[in-house]
Amino acid sequence: MWLLYLIAVVLGGGSLLVQMFAGGDHGDPGHGLDHGDASHPDGPGILSTRSLVYALFTFGFVGGLLHIPRVVEPRTALAIAIVSAVAAGAAVGYVFQSLGHAGASGAAGLDEVRGRKARVLVACARGRRGKVRVQLKGHQVDVLATTDEERIAEGAEVVIVDVREGVAHVATGG
Repeated sequence: MWLLYLIAVVLGGGSLLVQMFAGGDHGDPGHGLDHGDASHPDGPGILSTRSLVYALFTFGFVGGLLHIPRVVEPRTALAIAIVSAVAAGAAVGYVFQSLGHAGASGAAGLDEVRGRKARVLVACARGRRGKVRVQLKGHQVDVLATTDEERIAEGAEVVIVDVREGVAHVATGG
């Protein structure tokens, strides 16, 4: 049985080390806005590969610590190792799912600018895009903008009335 625990520790721990050193940010490095990803709206599921790797490592680690020095009987060690693995896998899965949820990150979603006041940086007109600056989650964010008005000059204060395909649609409000 000790061999099973050793294999679990090596496979689970090795996978965790590879993940840790491989790292990587799979977000969009081009800017700080999160436009949302409909394929993973709530982050990875509780039964993700990562949670299974943590469960495998926990199974081997706990089982090995209890079985090899004969702290408890082999069947008891196996039962405790299984329960520990399920608990660790579920806890890790839940944490990663919570962290993957859009509301848990500090990233600002472009849809959050709707209804906010902004300052025009580059004049926009009907049929011609401009650029506005809006305060969002403590940061000033520059966003492409369109309007139905004839022309909105640089420096004007506008309201973002909608967001269409990643572009703010603005109006002067008066």
